[in-house]
Amino acid sequence: MIPIFPKDEICPVCRKACLDIFGEHAVHCRELPSFKYRHDLVRDVLFDIFKRAGISVKKEAPVNFLTDPQEARSTLRPADVLVFGWVDTLTSSQILTTNQTLESSHGTFVLGFNPGTNSNIYLAIWYKNINPRTVVWVANRDNHLQNNSTNSGFLKIGDNGNIVLLNSSSNNNLVWSSNQTTVTKNQLVLQLLDNGNLVLRGKNVNDPTKYIWQSFDYPTDTLLPSMSIGWNFDKNTEKHLTSWKITREDPSTGDYSYKIDFHGLPEIYLRNDENITYRSGPWDVGISGSLMFSSDKHGIYYLSYEIPSTFSRLVVTSDGVLQYLIYNQNTKNWVKYGLAPKDQCDSYKAYGPYSVCDTNPSPVCQCVEGFSPKNKQDWKLRDGCTTNLDCESDEFYQMENVKLPETTSVFVNNTMEIKECGNLCFRNCSCTAYSIVDATYSGGCVMWFGELVDIRKYTAEGQNLHIRRAYQKLGQTPQENQSANLIRDAKQVKIEDLPLFEFKNISTATNSFSSANKIGQGGFGSVYKGELADGLEIAVKRLSTTSGQGIEEFMNEVTVISKLQHRNLVRLLDCCIEGEEKMLVYEYMPNNSLDFYLFDPINKKVLDWQKRLYVIEGISRGLLYLHRDSRLRIIHRDLKPSNILLDGELNPKISDFGMARIFGGTENEGNTRRIMGTYGYMSPEYAMEGLFSEKSDVFSFGVLLLEIISGRKNTSFYNNEQALSLLGYAWKLWNEEEVVSLIDPQICNPEYLDDILRCIHIGLLCVQEIAKERPTMATVVSMLNSEIVKFPRPFQPGFIQRQIEHRGEPSVNSFPVTSLDGR
Repeated sequence: MIPIFPKDEICPVCRKACLDIFGEHAVHCRELPSFKYRHDLVRDVLFDIFKRAGISVKKEAPVNFLTDPQEARSTLRPADVLVFGWVDTLTSSQILTTNQTLESSHGTFVLGFNPGTNSNIYLAIWYKNINPRTVVWVANRDNHLQNNSTNSGFLKIGDNGNIVLLNSSSNNNLVWSSNQTTVTKNQLVLQLLDNGNLVLRGKNVNDPTKYIWQSFDYPTDTLLPSMSIGWNFDKNTEKHLTSWKITREDPSTGDYSYKIDFHGLPEIYLRNDENITYRSGPWDVGISGSLMFSSDKHGIYYLSYEIPSTFSRLVVTSDGVLQYLIYNQNTKNWVKYGLAPKDQCDSYKAYGPYSVCDTNPSPVCQCVEGFSPKNKQDWKLRDGCTTNLDCESDEFYQMENVKLPETTSVFVNNTMEIKECGNLCFRNCSCTAYSIVDATYSGGCVMWFGELVDIRKYTAEGQNLHIRRAYQKLGQTPQENQSANLIRDAKQVKIEDLPLFEFKNISTATNSFSSANKIGQGGFGSVYKGELADGLEIAVKRLSTTSGQGIEEFMNEVTVISKLQHRNLVRLLDCCIEGEEKMLVYEYMPNNSLDFYLFDPINKKVLDWQKRLYVIEGISRGLLYLHRDSRLRIIHRDLKPSNILLDGELNPKISDFGMARIFGGTENEGNTRRIMGTYGYMSPEYAMEGLFSEKSDVFSFGVLLLEIISGRKNTSFYNNEQALSLLGYAWKLWNEEEVVSLIDPQICNPEYLDDILRCIHIGLLCVQEIAKERPTMATVVSMLNSEIVKFPRPFQPGFIQRQIEHRGEPSVNSFPVTSLDGR
C-alpha cells in the first residue's frame, strides 16, 4: 500500500526522478504523493504511478531511482509495447496492437481496433462511454485486417515518420499509412485529442498549425465539432464526408458524399456518386444551420458548431441521408436535430426550371407566378416552366421565403445595395433574377444568368428572390402574353432564309436531350453532346425560351459565326428553328471549357504554365482576327472562361457569339440600352453606360488573362486581401511590388517567372479604367510575342473600392466587388 503523506509537502528529488523516468509521460508525475522524508519509499510510489499509467514493469528490478535515473528509465520504460489503454499518446518506440487502445486525456474518445462484419478489423476512433459503440473515424476503411488471431496487426510510427498499420499475420505487410513524409521519426508522438482528432506531432509541439498529420484532414462519414470540410487553396486539397457502405456494419467507402462547391456562392451538395441528390442553398436554415461558414484567401470551409457540454455529430448515412445528431445524456441515445433531404421538396431539381416546390399547397410543385408549364401534357415529367422575355418590357416578380436557386451561374457583389442590384439586373437582358447576398445584414447583391432551378418555398424562413418575367398585362394570362411575344419575335426574321437541321435528327443524335448527354449549362440554355448518323460528334446549344435571347440574338449568332473561319474560333455546323425550339449545332470540343480546369483545385493541375500561355496566345489571336483580320469587324462582348472551349489538344476556341456586334468600316464604337453580358468581365463604360468597342473586348481579355495566371475568379472572395476583386487585388500587389503573390502556386516556377510577370503587366494594361489607355489586340499580340519589350506603366483598373457597414458591428468590413463599379 502507498503511504499517505501530509498534504502540500514536497519531495523535489522524488519528483525529479519521476520526470526523468517518464519523459513524455511526465503528466503522471502530477499524481506523485508529496512528502518530505522517507526517500526509501520512492521506489514503491513510482511503481504505483507506472501501474496507474498502464505501463507494465517488473517490480523486482534492482534500480536506484535517486542516483541513476538513466538506469531506471531503461529498466522501467516499455521498449515497444503499450500494454494498458489509459494513455493518450504513442511514442516512436511503441506499437499499438489489436487488443490495446489509446484513450483521450478526459476519456471522451478511444482509438483502437473495431471489429466489423465478416471478421474484419478496422483501426477506428469511437466514443468511450456511449453504447452501442459509435464510430466517428476509420483509417483502413477500404483495406481491412482479417480477425484470424488475437494479434493480427499493429500500429506504429514508421522509420520515415509515417503512421503505419501493419499486418503481423502476413509478414508485416502494409495495410494503411498516413502517407506523408517527414525527415525522421525521432521525437515524434501520435496523440488522441479530446475532440476526437488523432494527430502526429513533434514531441514538444502543441501548436495545431504545426501538426505533421491529423485525422481531421481525412474525415470519413462523420463531422465532429471543430472539424471542417471544404477546400484548401494553398495545398490544392479538399475535405468531404463519404458514407459507409452499410451504416454500423461496413465502413468501406459508400455511394454518398457531402462536399462544398465553391463556384458562385459556396453551397454544400449531397451526391450519389456524381448525381446530386440534395443542395443546401447558400445560407439554408436546415441542416446547414448547424455549420459555420469561413472563407479567406487560403480556402473555403464549413465548420461544425461546438456546443458546450454536449456530444454532437453530422453524419452521412449509407442510404443518402444527412443527419445532425446530439447525444442525450439522460436517455442515453442520439437525438436527430436535423435531417436532409427531409421531404420531396429537398430533392435536387425535383420539378424543372422556374418551378417552385412547396409542401403546404397541393400540388406541391407549381410554376413561378407569370410562368406556364413548358409541356402541358407532360407536366408531371418535370420539364419545368417558361415565359417569353422581351428584355426592355420585362418586369420582376418578388418571391418571399424561398431557398435561393442553384448559384453556379451567378455574379456576386457584397457591397451593392438591393436597389442598385435590381437596376443592374434589369439593364442586363441576360440577368434572370437577383437577391440579397447576406440576409442577416440585408447587404450585397447576387444575380443569376441562367435558368433558375431547385427553388423551394418555406413558411417563414428563407430569402426574397426577384425573378425576371414577361410583363403581365391586366387580365392577360401568362399563356396569352407568351403567345403575343412569340408572334412579335417571328415577324423579326425570315425563317426560310436559314440553313436548318431537322429537330428529329438532333433529338436522335442527343438521345432525346437526355441528362446523360448534357455537358453544360449556360446563360441562354443547355448544351448537349450528340452523334450524327455519319458518326460526327456535335455539341447542340438548345436555347431556353426564358433565357432572354430571342430571335434577334439567335440570328445574330448564326449570321456572325457562319462567316468566320479561324483555328481559335469554334465552328458552327448548322442550326435548327422549329416551333419554340431554337438550336445551334457546333463542332464538339472534348475537353470542356476553360473554367472547368482553371477554377478547380484538382483539375487545374492539367494546366501548367506552358499550356496556360498557349491558351492565352490562342485567345489573343482569335480576338485579333475578330477585330481586324476577318471579313467583318466584330466585337464579342461576352469573353469569359466558360466561353473558351478546348479541343482534344487543348487548343482554345472562342465561342458564344449571341451578343457579338458587327461594325462597319468607319464605325469604332457602339451604344446600346440592352446591356447583355457577365459582370466581372464587362468593361466599365459598357456596364455603366452601354458603350462598347474593341477596347471592351480588350478589357475582358485582361480579366481573363489575370484569372488564368492566378487561377482565381475576378468575383472570388478577397476579404482578407483588403481588395474587392481580382483586379483590385492585382493592383494592390502591383503597387506594393508584391505581384508575385498573385501567381497560382501551381505554376509559380522560377524558370517561367519573367514570362508570367510580363503577362501580368499586359493584363493590367488591358483592364485600365479609361478605354483609350488600353492597348489594341494587335499590340497585345506583339507584347505576348516579345516583339514589344518596353511596356508603359499601367493606370488604375476599372473598379472602385467601396465598403459597406454591417449594422450591429462597430467596425467597417471590406467585401469583394467586380469591375462593374468602374467610373
